[in-house]
Amino acid sequence: MKKLLTAMIVSLVAGAVLADVVSQNIVGYQVEDSSGEGRTLSIKFREIGAGNNEFDITSVIDANTISEYSDMLQAYDANSGIFLNYIWDGSEWVDGDTFVGVEINVVPGNSFIILAEGAWTTLGEVASTTTYDHAIPLSEAVMVGNAFPAPQTLGNFNWSGVAEYSDMVQVYEPQEGVFLNMIWDGTQWLDGDSFDPVAFATPVEAFLFYSDTVDTLTQRLTEPYFLD
Repeated sequence: MKKLLTAMIVSLVAGAVLADVVSQNIVGYQVEDSSGEGRTLSIKFREIGAGNNEFDITSVIDANTISEYSDMLQAYDANSGIFLNYIWDGSEWVDGDTFVGVEINVVPGNSFIILAEGAWTTLGEVASTTTYDHAIPLSEAVMVGNAFPAPQTLGNFNWSGVAEYSDMVQVYEPQEGVFLNMIWDGTQWLDGDSFDPVAFATPVEAFLFYSDTVDTLTQRLTEPYFLD
């Protein structure tokens, strides 16, 4: 089964061990290229000095790299089960329907679907260089993203508390603009259509996650991290 995105989608979007990151201590930046098509983009940095508090998304994206009235992002709304569109007007994000300005507050690990004419630069403090705990609302789909400025896989997440044949992951497929379902069988993820195993080594930037059992999902920065 594939879950189609809403029809509103037209055009969207540390040290030396971390790939493609320039950093001094825990401050750095990363270039994010959407290659002209929809992709998932995760918040991998936090506003300098924010600690564990929320911060405005504009504090961790270089506004000079966002094209006004062209670059877009979509945020998943758990209440409606759809993605809401936002457009960059040159100074702030505005609602894609009303064009009223909005403040998008985030923490590391939040994720969006974007499309950008060029590459965006994200920057700030690295939230962690070892592990990161994603807060998961029970019995409600949530968009979970990579909280590290380094490539990650399914194996970088600890799935030990996930309920078999109940909890679900959906991974965005940009070529078709859909989310592909995966089901947990107790030891591994299975393709939701074929029930073939999905390798822990599969790269992931972000995914929709639904769980009745897990309220925290731990991500580990090792190369790679697999369940014992």
